[in-house]
Amino acid sequence: MKPLRLQPVYIKTIWAGHTLHDIRSLPEEGIGIAREVCAYKNSENLIAEGEYQGKSIKELIQEHHEELMGRDDSNQLIRAAYIDAIEDLSIQVHPKETDAAILGDYEKSESWYIVDAKEGASIVAGTTTTDKAVLKKRLKKVR
Repeated sequence: MKPLRLQPVYIKTIWAGHTLHDIRSLPEEGIGIAREVCAYKNSENLIAEGEYQGKSIKELIQEHHEELMGRDDSNQLIRAAYIDAIEDLSIQVHPKETDAAILGDYEKSESWYIVDAKEGASIVAGTTTTDKAVLKKRLKKVR
């Protein structure tokens, strides 16, 4: 299969910066996420050109699974995106695989690569406590 060019999926957010708008010359302000590769429900990229133009990446994976995904037979979907945040992002909680399945979703494993950040910016990933008092105390200390 030849390389595919995908149409990005742009998502408006309340915390968006201006970088995506400026470098992509987008007609709309407030775009905080550009999903470059995504087969996740309601955010599926469309093929931009060539013989598969107009099909979603999810459709193409279903039709040409081994060519695109190799021998991986899991239902996990890969997503690559740029995030342009000028304000703090929300706390995210990802359910375990069993809980996610009940919700009709997937457990999420994430990896982040920070391209650019203002001085003093930080990222917090993960917690092992379920004690709300400990979490509140730690949040106050960070702020």
